[in-house]
Amino acid sequence: MKEQKIYDHVRRLGHEPIEGTAIVVTRTPESVLKGVIELATQADRFELLVCCEDAVLLFRLDNLANGIRTSASYRRIARTDIRNASVELADAGMTRRIRIATAEGDVVLNAQHEATSALRTSGLWGCWHAANLPRACEEIGRMGASASMREAM
Repeated sequence: MKEQKIYDHVRRLGHEPIEGTAIVVTRTPESVLKGVIELATQADRFELLVCCEDAVLLFRLDNLANGIRTSASYRRIARTDIRNASVELADAGMTRRIRIATAEGDVVLNAQHEATSALRTSGLWGCWHAANLPRACEEIGRMGASASMREAM
């Protein structure tokens, strides 16, 4: 999947993407059993996260077609709905754990560390994930800081 096609798709949906923030993520499994099942099946496991001026967008990725499924299958988390956001190293440094807290609950995602992403499955979608991960994490951190400032006011 070409990175520019991702941003073009996001614009067609009416959002202004922040270039250099598209990354491949997986949802953190709710339990160990669910994690094993997801790993074994690889079904609907991967999502695409794109930071936009007004929101964070999450798209399901179709492993077979190597692309975004449909415009109707994405989740929008408005910046104003974000109560907190953080990024930390996880899994012995192999992944970055992204946590976005909203009034509806936490969205917890894993992003393959840029140093290992080419060796793992997200490398199938291109080298842009590794190149974009630092900027995407920085932008998510900014969203968390902005949310904290809003809460303090």
